Amino acid sequence: MTPLERFKPGLPKQGLFFVAAALWGFAGAVLCARGWEATTEIAPVLRWALGLIFVIGFYHYVFSRIPQRHIDRINAIQHSTPCAFSFLDWRGYILMATMMTLGVTLRWSGIVSVQILGTVYVAMGTLLLFSAFRFAAAGISYGTN
Repeated sequence: MTPLERFKPGLPKQGLFFVAAALWGFAGAVLCARGWEATTEIAPVLRWALGLIFVIGFYHYVFSRIPQRHIDRINAIQHSTPCAFSFLDWRGYILMATMMTLGVTLRWSGIVSVQILGTVYVAMGTLLLFSAFRFAAAGISYGTN
């Protein structure tokens, strides 16, 4: 074992699923809360309808592939105790940083109205919560396949 490997925060592969679920769930909850606050002027029925249409369509056709790709990658890791940060690959970290930067930039720039941005936040937060449930389910079922 090299000196650098001694400081690696390793954990069992099953733990990576729960780390991913916690991070994605936290981010989803924060986005939902901020989006909900921003959309108080929109009628609740319209807010839910717009969000639900977006979430179902986007999650089914596009977003569901992202957590599945990470689940498959975690399952394929050969090391028994991989690094705790390996629940995402480098592209995942770049995507996460880009999305966070875009969200903050749009919120502070005023280019997009607060109501529209809030609806997008609620929808994106819901997508992240769905993904967190998939990671948690993968962690619970890990090793039983």
